[in-house]
Amino acid sequence: MLHERYKKECTTILIGSDAACDFSINEGIKELSDLILKRGQRVVLIIVQALTAGKDLGILKEKVRFGIEPRDKQLANGAQGITGRFCGYHNNRNFKLMASIGLLQHYAQFEQDWEIFADEDWRNNLFNHNVKGLSTHTKFVKTQTEGSFIPVKHIDTLSYEQLLTEEGRDTLSFIDNDAYHRLLDYFESHFYDVSTKGTRFKQKGVTVRIASAYNATSNRVYRNWNCTLESDFGNIFFKKNPYQYGILISNYPVGDERNTLGFTGIKIIQSGKKEWRNQETSVQNNSMYWNNDVA
Repeated sequence: MLHERYKKECTTILIGSDAACDFSINEGIKELSDLILKRGQRVVLIIVQALTAGKDLGILKEKVRFGIEPRDKQLANGAQGITGRFCGYHNNRNFKLMASIGLLQHYAQFEQDWEIFADEDWRNNLFNHNVKGLSTHTKFVKTQTEGSFIPVKHIDTLSYEQLLTEEGRDTLSFIDNDAYHRLLDYFESHFYDVSTKGTRFKQKGVTVRIASAYNATSNRVYRNWNCTLESDFGNIFFKKNPYQYGILISNYPVGDERNTLGFTGIKIIQSGKKEWRNQETSVQNNSMYWNNDVA
């Protein structure tokens, strides 16, 4: 469109690392200098993936009138691309720049104090501005969502055989005898070989998830089986009701292809007191040179 509609008003060139570009970066900057400084032409410059901190436009920065930086998902390239190449070390203060204000504000803070990336509020705010990483090899990982959190207080695991013992019954002392026999019945083929979705345990303060109530691709029992004391009880079961106990029930026999866990039995999870937790965001480094021993 630029070539067709504005051919007489300006010259459009594409520079970068893509084969469709008119010039490479180095050749393109030379061509740009010739067009603007020697021929006095107006130029629309489109850069593909390559104009970062290693390139200095020098005196050309005095001639810039308008720039657009579309990258806003990574702190380094969002600040060091068009913005970084066109700003600073010149007296041209009247050009217009379109870029992510939130990203640039955070980058300015990082420039003033590089250790700010360890500040939880700074990371959270940057993440919430939809910036997903600091650089090519680092990204933000949200380790805790802001909201209500129900801690896991205690976990017990019982095989089906253990369920039948006196010790197993004692571990389940928080349920009455009717609920206990109902639980044992879930391990019978007449139960797990029919549709069991929507089964209610009917014991106050206790909720269950039963493996046979789910299909193989979204089995909430097996997906949550490896929960720990660091897990959110509300994510394993439900947040709406104040359950004191939750039971994950792997009721398919070992050897049944539907039992992807390789275990038949239950996991008893006791909930703690509901609390409010703030968002937490950490930095993950994926560089091949990263040494985990280095802080």
